[in-house]
Amino acid sequence: MSGVLVIGLLKSMRQRFNADCARMGVDARIVLADMGNKGHSYMLIPYPGEAVNALRDYADSLDDFRDAHVIVMPYAEMPDELDGELGVLVDSGATVVRAVSGEDGWPPIQKKTKADPALLEQMRQRLWREIPVVQVDADEPTLPSEYFRQVCDANPQVIIVEQVYETCDLVEPIRREFLNRAIEALAEFARDGSDGRIDAFFRQRRLMHAQNGPNESTLELRFGEVLVLNETVQAHLKQGDATTPQGAARLFYHHTIVGGIRYVIVTYAGPHPEGNFKRVSTRTNSIP
Repeated sequence: MSGVLVIGLLKSMRQRFNADCARMGVDARIVLADMGNKGHSYMLIPYPGEAVNALRDYADSLDDFRDAHVIVMPYAEMPDELDGELGVLVDSGATVVRAVSGEDGWPPIQKKTKADPALLEQMRQRLWREIPVVQVDADEPTLPSEYFRQVCDANPQVIIVEQVYETCDLVEPIRREFLNRAIEALAEFARDGSDGRIDAFFRQRRLMHAQNGPNESTLELRFGEVLVLNETVQAHLKQGDATTPQGAARLFYHHTIVGGIRYVIVTYAGPHPEGNFKRVSTRTNSIP
């Protein structure tokens, strides 16, 4: 296929969607939606007219309008001008999907309500039913090393020490999805905080959080020449007990606020570690 344009993709779905597209070789363009100011309903960002501009750019990139594949998700209000632009493509033989919330398998969402992780996953699965990809299953987890790099690239507040990439892919394949969800949740925590107890934050995202355990992670974090964090923690995310080390996936992390910005630093991800460990991370930039 020539690619797909998704209009109204929720901002919190972007990382997972981009990772899926990269794995499956899908050339996707997206127009994002996010909650409006003061918790209003979802709105197109950076402004509603971006949908029209993106659609025109996408159409101009095609040799034949019949190759167009456009999906309009149903959770943000669309500008009136978009209807006419979509109509031109439909008349030319393009595939245009105008989804309706609560119909044909698209999960409903109440106005002024932010989608939770379970609802986002339902939306993701329903969206992929509209993208004709046959070579790879959309539910096959991305390798954690690949997904971690994508999350890091999109979230400068997430720091992953280099040793993590040596171990994160060594878990059983069934545990890869856990590690990917864990790094997603940590990125969300870095951006938005936990809005309460951190255990409850992770529990809501179907992640088991342990405040203590047999292993300790020690971290020295520097910004330039300045030491901003030197601590030892036992806190980690986990999945799998009473099994092989590869089946007992663990992710250790630290978090701190530097210059008013919250950072999450991942020091270990992979099979159950054999002992304690120490990591040093030095950021080349100075304190923000």
